[in-house]
Amino acid sequence: METIDEKDISNAPFAFYTQPFFDQIKGKTWGSITKELVTFKHYYTVDLNNKEKNKLYSIALETLPTIVDQEIPEFHPHLKLLEKDKSEWEHLFQDIQDALSTQKIEKIVASQRITLKNLSGHFQFEGILKRLMKNNPQAFVFAYQKGDFVFCGASPEILVKKQGQKIMSYALAGTMSKGIKNASQLLLNDSKNRLEHQIVVKSIKEKMLKVSDEVNVSKIETVALKNVYHLRTQLSLIDKKASLIAWAKMLHPTPALGGFPQKDALHFIKIHEKHERGLYAAPCGLVKQNGDGTIIVGIRSALFTSEYLYAFAGCGIVSESDCHSEYEEIKLKLQTILEAL
Repeated sequence: METIDEKDISNAPFAFYTQPFFDQIKGKTWGSITKELVTFKHYYTVDLNNKEKNKLYSIALETLPTIVDQEIPEFHPHLKLLEKDKSEWEHLFQDIQDALSTQKIEKIVASQRITLKNLSGHFQFEGILKRLMKNNPQAFVFAYQKGDFVFCGASPEILVKKQGQKIMSYALAGTMSKGIKNASQLLLNDSKNRLEHQIVVKSIKEKMLKVSDEVNVSKIETVALKNVYHLRTQLSLIDKKASLIAWAKMLHPTPALGGFPQKDALHFIKIHEKHERGLYAAPCGLVKQNGDGTIIVGIRSALFTSEYLYAFAGCGIVSESDCHSEYEEIKLKLQTILEAL
C-alpha cells in the first residue's frame, strides 16, 4: 500500500480514498486509520456477470499471487455485548430537542456506537463480507484494513459519483421498518420523514448550484433494503472542472449525516456525542485511473480490532421526531452488521 497525491491517481488502476467524518480522529480507538489516498501492490477485479472478465494485475510485484476459488467455512465469533444504557440515548435526544427548539438548527443526525468484545480470539472477515454481500445486494459492501484495524460495512448511500463530466449524488434520508404493513407507501406520505428528506435535498442542491445553474432533481422514491425502506432523491449536474475528491470534500457531510445548518449541527455533535465517529458516515471509495469513480458514505458499518467490534448507526432528528421510534430505528440499522456476524 502506498500513499499518493491526487495528481498521481492516473498512475494506478484504482486509488482508495477516505477522510474522517471530522477533520481529525481523536483517541486510539481507530489506530492509525485517518485520511487516506492510497494505491496497492496488486488488484483483483471481478465481473459478477462474466467470470471470464475477472482480472488480476500488479503495479509493484514481480510475481502475482495465486487466486483460487474456495469455500468459505462458516465461523461465527463468540461475542459479548457490553451493554449501552438506553438512558444515555434519552438524554442525548432531549439535548437535541432543546437545541432544535431554539430554531437555530433544523436537523441533527445523532449516532450511537455499541461495543462487542470478541471472546473467540479472531474474526473471520471473509465470512463476514460474504454475509454482508448476501444480505445486502442493493448496497455497496466495503472493507479497508490497516494494520490490526478493519473498517467494513454495507452502505446504501452514494455521496458522489463521477462519470465523465456527469456528477451525481444521493439524498438518502427518511426511514421506515419493512416490518410495518404498507411501509413503502406510508414512508412516502409521512410528514416527519418528508421534512427530514427535503432538508437533505435542499442542501445538496444549493451546493451544486454554486457550480452549475442547471441541477437535475429526480422524483422522490423509496428504496428497499433488507430491513428498512429509505426515501431517496438523485441529484445530478454537468461539471467539466472539479475532481471526484473535490466534490466529496464539497458535499461532506450532507444533512443526512450531520444535520442542518451544517456548522451548528456539527458543533452540537462534537460536544454531545461521547464516541469518536472516525470513518463512520464519512466518505470512502475508489477513484479510477481516469478520475471517474464512486465515493459512498461509511454507514451501516463497524470497526473491528483484534479484541473488539464497534458497530455504528445513526438517525436524523427533527422537531417532530419521537425518542423511542428513533432508538428503534438505530437498533434496526445496526442489524446490517450484527446479522453478518
